[in-house]
Amino acid sequence: MEKVNNTTIKKELSHEEFERMLHFFKEDLHNNTDPDALSRCLENYTRELTPAQAIHILYLKEVNTLETKTSDQVITLKIDHEKSLIKECLHNKKPQLINDIRRDPIYNERIDNVFSYELKNLLLMPLYDINHNIFALLWAGIPKGDINQFITQDIEHLQKLTAELSYVSPRENKENKENKEELTINKTTRIEPPALIKKIKSIFSKSKN
Repeated sequence: MEKVNNTTIKKELSHEEFERMLHFFKEDLHNNTDPDALSRCLENYTRELTPAQAIHILYLKEVNTLETKTSDQVITLKIDHEKSLIKECLHNKKPQLINDIRRDPIYNERIDNVFSYELKNLLLMPLYDINHNIFALLWAGIPKGDINQFITQDIEHLQKLTAELSYVSPRENKENKENKEELTINKTTRIEPPALIKKIKSIFSKSKN
């Protein structure tokens, strides 16, 4: 990050910095054992890779229903017949990058900004399970008054990052009907946010030495 006139400007990552971060992301994926931990992991890495300040994971519960958790509530979002960027992202199965939502005719405040965030720029990234079906959307926003913008490199980095996911969509089976969701992982140790943030910061300090 660099400050110009008291404004923090997000610097582009070098190839070496990104590859180092991707390596640590792969490691952390194998240390996360549940969807909540996966969400925290994705949120922290997305915040370091892009200028986004608000990040959420919206899980696809039904064909037209998404669900996400905030610090104090669970939000259910139903995608109806109205136009919206989220609907477009789910339909086309491609990332959406908008660097001025006011000028986008598809943007729908009620659906695309269910968090009532002071939103200026928005990036939506579909997340795929091991069968290449969308199981969630990554929602990343830049607030009003922030001069940073999303660039195509942000999409490229996030696509490489999320390609490492090995998510198994919710399913029921005879052995365990209460099984709601799982990740294909080998370890059980969870890395909590403070340790994760500390680890991410160490990536950049090492790359400068």
